[in-house]
Amino acid sequence: MVVTGYRDLALLKINVLLHDPLNKSFLIEQLGSQFRDKHREIAKIFLHNVLGETSLHAAGLREELEKIVVEADSIASSFDRWVLKTTRTTRWTTRWPEGSYIYYEYFHNIFEPHLRVKLGKSPSDSDINNVVKELNEILINVDKLIKVETFPESELLIYNTLYTLLEPVWYSKGLSPSLADTRTPTHTIFDHLYASVSVSNMLLNGKSGIDGFYVIIDFPGIQRFVNAGRKAGDIWASSWLLSNLIWSINEYFMNIYGYDVVVSPTPRLNPYTLRTLLSRLLNLEDQGYYLITDLDNKIKESKDLKDTIQKIIEFFEKIYGIEKGGRTGIQRMWLQPLIPATTTLLIPRIKLNGVQSLETEDDVARKIDECFVEAWKKIVEFVESKLTSGKSVLHQIMGGLLKSVKNILDIPFQGINIAVVRIADVYEAIKKCIIYGEKDICEELGLKINLQSPQQIGIELEKLAKSLIWHVLMTRSTSLARIDKYGKFYNYMLRPFWTYSGGQLNPVDERLMGFSGDWIPCSLCGQEPAYIVLRKDVKIPNQVAFRIETFRIEDVEKLLTITGVEDRVSAQSLIPYVFKPGEALGPYCILKRSLYISLRDHLEILSTDDVALSAISEFLKKLNWLENLKVKADMKGLKGEDIEYLFTAPSDVSRIIKKPFKDIYALAVHSNINYEDFVKKITEYLVETCRESGVKPEDLLNNIVSVIGVSKNSSIYSLIKTLAENREINLNNLCQFLSLRTQYAIVKGDADNIGKIMMGEMFGKIDEYKEIIVESIKNNGKPVGSEEVYKYLDEGYGNAAKIIKALGLKSLPLSPAMHQALSLSLMLTAISDYRIVREGNGFLIYSGGDDVLAFLPVETAINTVIKLREEFYSDGFKKINNIPVASSILTGRSFSIRFANILDVMSTEIFNTIEYLEKRAKKARWSISGKSSQSGKFVCEKDTLVVTSSRSGVGALFPLKISIDLKQDDNVKEILDLIREILRETPLLLLTVLSSNIPEDYYKLVKDYENYMDSNTLYSFFEYVLKRNVKLKSTALSESVLAKLYGIFSNIKDLNVCIRGDKSTAIQEYVKFILVLRGVL
Repeated sequence: MVVTGYRDLALLKINVLLHDPLNKSFLIEQLGSQFRDKHREIAKIFLHNVLGETSLHAAGLREELEKIVVEADSIASSFDRWVLKTTRTTRWTTRWPEGSYIYYEYFHNIFEPHLRVKLGKSPSDSDINNVVKELNEILINVDKLIKVETFPESELLIYNTLYTLLEPVWYSKGLSPSLADTRTPTHTIFDHLYASVSVSNMLLNGKSGIDGFYVIIDFPGIQRFVNAGRKAGDIWASSWLLSNLIWSINEYFMNIYGYDVVVSPTPRLNPYTLRTLLSRLLNLEDQGYYLITDLDNKIKESKDLKDTIQKIIEFFEKIYGIEKGGRTGIQRMWLQPLIPATTTLLIPRIKLNGVQSLETEDDVARKIDECFVEAWKKIVEFVESKLTSGKSVLHQIMGGLLKSVKNILDIPFQGINIAVVRIADVYEAIKKCIIYGEKDICEELGLKINLQSPQQIGIELEKLAKSLIWHVLMTRSTSLARIDKYGKFYNYMLRPFWTYSGGQLNPVDERLMGFSGDWIPCSLCGQEPAYIVLRKDVKIPNQVAFRIETFRIEDVEKLLTITGVEDRVSAQSLIPYVFKPGEALGPYCILKRSLYISLRDHLEILSTDDVALSAISEFLKKLNWLENLKVKADMKGLKGEDIEYLFTAPSDVSRIIKKPFKDIYALAVHSNINYEDFVKKITEYLVETCRESGVKPEDLLNNIVSVIGVSKNSSIYSLIKTLAENREINLNNLCQFLSLRTQYAIVKGDADNIGKIMMGEMFGKIDEYKEIIVESIKNNGKPVGSEEVYKYLDEGYGNAAKIIKALGLKSLPLSPAMHQALSLSLMLTAISDYRIVREGNGFLIYSGGDDVLAFLPVETAINTVIKLREEFYSDGFKKINNIPVASSILTGRSFSIRFANILDVMSTEIFNTIEYLEKRAKKARWSISGKSSQSGKFVCEKDTLVVTSSRSGVGALFPLKISIDLKQDDNVKEILDLIREILRETPLLLLTVLSSNIPEDYYKLVKDYENYMDSNTLYSFFEYVLKRNVKLKSTALSESVLAKLYGIFSNIKDLNVCIRGDKSTAIQEYVKFILVLRGVL
């Protein structure tokens, strides 16, 4: 065994992580022909200084471990090694000239190499010294900590701290990453370093060279589990529960073997990694969740480590661009479900003191299952602890309820799928495939070797096998795990609620059969028996002509008896805000609701009604109208307390108000007013207050525009502002923007073809790389040493193309460094998704970087979706503090917006949202037709927005493609830009200058002939309809508005969408869009 303990493991991984200087590519110009030896010396000095005064400072690395550093470096950059081959010369390889390099300052997108960005300036010695100083001070304090407190992982905690902070410290100083290699400028030095340390996990068992376990853990049926809920909090809790269950499994292996064992999602720049580190530094053991609620107190209790912890948090605050505010910014990040329900680990096969040795796949699966069950129990205990320690009646209700089903909740709702692959066996199979050409094995590995003999390829075949190991593991592990000679697949099981005994089925708990001797399914998930049932009781109050749905008294009494609440009067007043008449909840759905109630003081949005009202609430806050609304409420037969309750963020509502969640229906019942009448009454009060406020129309317009996201640079906005200033648009019209919103938007987005990307099928062709990158390097690079470096670069790329062809690969193989870049891009996208949704006053349900689900107010939904799509692209590069750090994934990202009512069945509407995404948006094909052509110029497939409403059967489609293809003509780019512009501006147009009767007038004209008309004819009818539906009295001003609109629509009229043979023009889709929007805004 090469690694004999945690000290060895920590030293090895630190040496792998820092084997290259962080400013590597910048050093080429400075060091010239001495770069090769000098850059290694610089890396050693950096490592030495970072570890200064720690217990690892003077420790050397044994020869065996030095070899692992070299091997990890080689495997991590497999493609680079093919291009930059420096061994013997054969007809397929070229010796790179000794002492020769290329200085190059551009970072290319790994998917679209024609997209490039110039790196920032070279870091100065002072910059690097500052990084060393920051890291060293923290590591010294961590070293002191492990000497006085017991940490099983000992010195590995020093490494884990360094792993977590290396990038954040660098980027927080505004420093640009260098390239890993200037000859393949598609990934950064950080991608390479983190890839190297991940690869090292395969090299720790000295006996066989390549060893360990590649593991995929998956929680199946995620949509079924997450979407089972009635409240926004139910859905969020399901998602957060899954993220934290999966991450808790990761944590176990991270703390034992190092954070790098997690392959996906990346631990790099990951807020959950920060929480894991802080939990270890604060020695919280299984109390890590308390950082979400009690971070400041935990920091204060840490005494000697207080300043260190605060400094670590500040680095992450800088790179995330979040406010400090008592650390609430970081705590909110931990409340976001950013961890997917699938994770991948690379577990080394080594023995460490005090740690259970994992020798077989059964050992690995058993340990993972144990971790999963333990993680489940910790979450249940955390929720119960937060509720039972709370003093409010609400906490007592849910705490007592949860405690009563604790015995049932000891077992998770379902298990997980576990795929375990033995890396050593896969490596041996790769060698058999490429050396002996065994077809059956090659097919199992997904390789199609075209070699007639092993000698055809000009590099050592064993090294080639090592270069391919990562690609095969990434692309084939799920199928390989099902083949006995490579690994094993472990299927999940649902938690049983019944046992079979004596010829009959019996419940695991008699209380699940407490309803007239029978069981009732949970009304949320339908998969578990209900534990509490709150049946409806319909009442018609005296002198009131409407029905009220309430609870049966005996069911409420039974519930309160279970919870043990003493203050029954208060409890009864709270129940309508927590439960709905007719609800039946099983133990696991009770846990979900208990979870978000336990964290209610830390969540910015708590209910669907919160979402619906969040934009209007922010609008009233900016205008400073809320206080006036509260004061005058009594004059309108309303309560000021209710106005505050409805239009104030949950965290800002005064504690005098006892209602726990915004619930318009419950408030109407409590006020003894019919729900529809209540909504109408509040809306009229808002509009009347607006009209009497004395606000100038142009000022009100500015506030409306800032909410819905119309650019103040747009020509439409400028025109409407002028109309408002001249009182052509009056205050009465603008005040109609205000209402008691009862609708909200469900937004679902998903990256197109992400599966192919993760399998390495969407990387560029080697010929494209050669054509674009080599040419760019020739034109913008600077040779150092031999002037013939460009000739060798040409030959190197040519050799790589031959190797890829010989291996039967269609594109570049997925290397560790490429995977690091891809995973980091997804993590940064997930973080930006949260930021964008929050800016839109929405509620993030989950984001994994590829897919996203969020609830948004109707006012901000369209603009937020456009921003989510634009940020996914990010001009080709993900940035931190405006520093490019990773390639954006240049595929489309399709979206579905569904406007739903707060009284709709949420799970049904989420299902419909996803259905429209999968069956409409992701099936769309966009093209531009000429005046007479039937098949036009192709624009894009998928990458589409579909907009629907629960109140209509209409769906409108629009392309979301960003103009990233430099070969695309200006006409296509203009059309795509105009589509996004008109999407953002339509709500404003309908509020101010356009009548919502456009659809009726349009359909009366075209009748049943719409699908037989060409785009020009349809547009002529549409122009006529527009002209009839401008709401301005002045003909001249109407003409000005129409000229602007004609300028937009005449440019997009030839844009067509086709789904399974059904064609429609952008104009037809826009009419549908108005049809949807007018019932919402």
